[in-house]
Amino acid sequence: MEKISLMITMICEKPGEPLPALLRGLFPACELCAGPGWKVLLPAPGIVLQLFGPGAQPPAYLSNARQPVISYAVDDLQKAIDVALAQGAVILQEATDDSTGFAFCYLQFPGEQPFGFFSTSEK
Repeated sequence: MEKISLMITMICEKPGEPLPALLRGLFPACELCAGPGWKVLLPAPGIVLQLFGPGAQPPAYLSNARQPVISYAVDDLQKAIDVALAQGAVILQEATDDSTGFAFCYLQFPGEQPFGFFSTSEK
C-alpha cells in the first residue's frame, strides 16, 4: 500500500445525511477497516477517508468541529507539534505512541478548525 499523506475525517450522526453516501459513491473506495458506526476507506492512493456515523463515539472536539477535519502526514510528529504550539496552537489530543507504526495528534488554533498531524513508520 502507498504511504498515507492525508487523512480526512467526517462525522455525520444523521442516518439520512447524503454526503457520506456521495463520497462512497464518487470514489471506488476500498474499505480498509470498519467498526461500530465508522468505516475507513482508501478513495485514492495516499488518502484515507474516515467516516463516522450513528453509533460511533468520536471525541467531542471532532464531532463538534466543522466537517471535515483534515490530518496531515509529517516526517517528525514531535517537531510538527512543537512548531504548531510555538505558533499558538493547543493540543486537543496528545500524541499517541507510535509502537504500532502509526502515531497521531489533534491540535487547534484558537477560534479555528481542529486539525491533525500523523506519522507512519515501516515496522
